Amino acid sequence: MSKLDRSNILWESIRMFLVEHREAILKQRKEAARFIPPELDEQALEEMSYILQEALELEQPVLATYAGEYEEKQFCGFIDKIDTLGKYI
Repeated sequence: MSKLDRSNILWESIRMFLVEHREAILKQRKEAARFIPPELDEQALEEMSYILQEALELEQPVLATYAGEYEEKQFCGFIDKIDTLGKYI
């Protein structure tokens, strides 16, 4: 019977990964990478509202930065409608 070489314990543990463990680790890493947008204070919300309303009235394009699932995203375009209750433009 041969003796196991225990000098590389990391290799031994990697060899024993089950598919379920690998999937759980990947899911956990994906959740940790999720982007959480910062909370805006009242002044920032008022400024944003003013800029959006002005862009709508003057038919000017705006560059909007919004929260994607894993990072900030940007969109440039014209505003057709502002829905304050639904919180979308």
